[in-house]
Amino acid sequence: MAVHHSRPTHAAVRGANSAWRAAKGRFLPWELRPVRLSFKDMISCAATIRGSRQPATSIVARRMPRPSAPSRRMAHSHPYIFRLLLIAVAASCASIAGAQPPQVINREYEIKAGYFAYFGKLITWPQQSFPGADREFVIAVLGSNPFRQHLIPNGNNITLNAGRVNVDRIQGKGIRLHEYQSADDLERNYRPCHILFVCRSGAQGESVQRRVQAALAIAKGQPTLVVAEATSIDAAMQLARSGVMICYWNDTQTNQVRMLVNRDAERREKLNISARLLGLRLVQVL
Repeated sequence: MAVHHSRPTHAAVRGANSAWRAAKGRFLPWELRPVRLSFKDMISCAATIRGSRQPATSIVARRMPRPSAPSRRMAHSHPYIFRLLLIAVAASCASIAGAQPPQVINREYEIKAGYFAYFGKLITWPQQSFPGADREFVIAVLGSNPFRQHLIPNGNNITLNAGRVNVDRIQGKGIRLHEYQSADDLERNYRPCHILFVCRSGAQGESVQRRVQAALAIAKGQPTLVVAEATSIDAAMQLARSGVMICYWNDTQTNQVRMLVNRDAERREKLNISARLLGLRLVQVL
């Protein structure tokens, strides 16, 4: 969980001041100095600042060894320093407790890049799908390419580096990458490919629906695996029903990348997805 360092909020300052006042008479000033807290204690501290009855200083003070005489003298001579330190700790705790869970699955594009290689093993394309298909395995990306650190140029071809998947050949062929920045770019410059991946993000003002429509129109009647991505199952269902063969969606509850498979689109374009892929627990078949 990321910690965002920022200036203390008014609420954090008020909470720290209240804790300071509540502690008077029970804790000596030198006991309110910075300590290394566990994550559990920091969350408890943040909850205190946000309205708990237990003073935050009790959490801090429980873990404090009795300081040396020089430390006590310094604390008495600089009481406001310790007060500021407590405010800083309180603000950090509040920031940690208020952080939102990430909306993007961890290693999302490393996983999706790895699936390019698995698709090559678990999906069958017709022989001579397009000129040159027997010499190169062609992947096309439409939109803002999120795979740059995983599809690495290697001479005229590409090396696929995605965690434990590190290959420079799929189906025994060199890997070729075509990139299209927008739907208009695809419509003007399209070259046949095995996989056409439609990204969530793309040219400014262009929707993912526009890119999907362009991809489906240009790949119609060709043995091209059209893959898209969405952030929710509802959005993925809509894209899959529009004709996308495989649509990823991010399951933030389990932190997994799942996929929907449209078998009607698969059969229409004369591809054959193996039972091994369809049987994965992360796959839902329409």
